[in-house]
Amino acid sequence: MIALDGKELWLCHLTVPSGKDFDDIDVDTGVTAALGVDIRREILGVERWTARRLVADHYCDGNVFLAGDAAHLAWLLSAVFHGWAGPHLLDAYETERCPIGDMVSNAAVGIMKNRGPAMAVADGLESEGVEGERRAAGARIVAADASQFNIAGVQLAYYHDNSPINWNDGSPRLPLHSTL
Repeated sequence: MIALDGKELWLCHLTVPSGKDFDDIDVDTGVTAALGVDIRREILGVERWTARRLVADHYCDGNVFLAGDAAHLAWLLSAVFHGWAGPHLLDAYETERCPIGDMVSNAAVGIMKNRGPAMAVADGLESEGVEGERRAAGARIVAADASQFNIAGVQLAYYHDNSPINWNDGSPRLPLHSTL
């Protein structure tokens, strides 16, 4: 469960069990199981998503750009458009961002591979007298999700080794899977 607006709009991820298909899942029952309690709710939409690792081979071709990191591209385009940089500045976009896309994709694969065992919880955690087991399951889930939502290596460790415009000062690198 992920709070989207901090109070009433939530995202619930449900995993399709091995050997099942999306159509085999009753979303309402799945949400109740994920919450551990049946509450009044409105399901606004269902997005069927399959995890896979896809990374673009190129981020630009001539004057066409894949703008997954629009903020990075915007300052380059602005510099060229306003004349305080030459058109070759745009070459930095693909050189710098392709390795980042690959790094983020690899991190996502690693996060998903490690989540399964940590997220498995025993039946009956909503029963009376299992507070310690509930706390232990909660700690495992928080630890597993920290790698998804609090991963400093992916959020802050962007290195542009082959950049035509940035200088590598040799500072030590933050490990990819480190958390804040």
